[in-house]
Amino acid sequence: VYYKGLEFLIRAMRRIRGHALIVGQGPERERLAAEAEALGVSDRVTLLGHVPDTRPYYHAARVFALPSHLRSEAFGIVQLEAMATGLPVVNTQIPSGVPGVSVDGVTGLTVPPGDPTALADAVNRLLDDPDLLGKRERQWLLASDDIDLYMKGKIKQQAAGESGALSESQYRWIKDLASQDALELRFNRTFFTNGDSREPEQAGVGGAVIGSLFTLRVRTSSS
Repeated sequence: VYYKGLEFLIRAMRRIRGHALIVGQGPERERLAAEAEALGVSDRVTLLGHVPDTRPYYHAARVFALPSHLRSEAFGIVQLEAMATGLPVVNTQIPSGVPGVSVDGVTGLTVPPGDPTALADAVNRLLDDPDLLGKRERQWLLASDDIDLYMKGKIKQQAAGESGALSESQYRWIKDLASQDALELRFNRTFFTNGDSREPEQAGVGGAVIGSLFTLRVRTSSS
């Protein structure tokens, strides 16, 4: 997808001391493959396309990168998935919820968007020093609206690719988290400082307030 900024990750691979596995199928695939070939990094960039289960790739990785460069990336549920397996995250300082999910210096490193050099430096720092962030304690983070609504029974699993639907991979991931008691409905104290997390015109004023005061949280990272 155009706002994912994967071209910046591929450009960063000229400096990154590692191998990039890019999961997902989309209209940018051929262009990304051509750019990797032109930059001479195709031997260290693998475009996996669609995979039915992303969990093995999280467990095999040492760092997770979300190089999105536009605010269209509103949240980045993949960050939660990565953090749930204990991976440090490199994300970008875009004006959305992305940098608030994985916090700079706590669960990962945050870099300017569209900056391959900064992205490469951050990834290399984490690869070179696995203890850079210190001991990653378990913490609870607000779930995305889709997870929240699914667990509250408001939406059902739909086919991957449909607007607003949970993908098959996300569905299995949520089931795994639920079986590990890593999902919990908690009182949201940030409601008083950040306001509603729901759109009142969709949920109604009462639904917006209640949905924000009592919000599903995901336990991420590992001690």
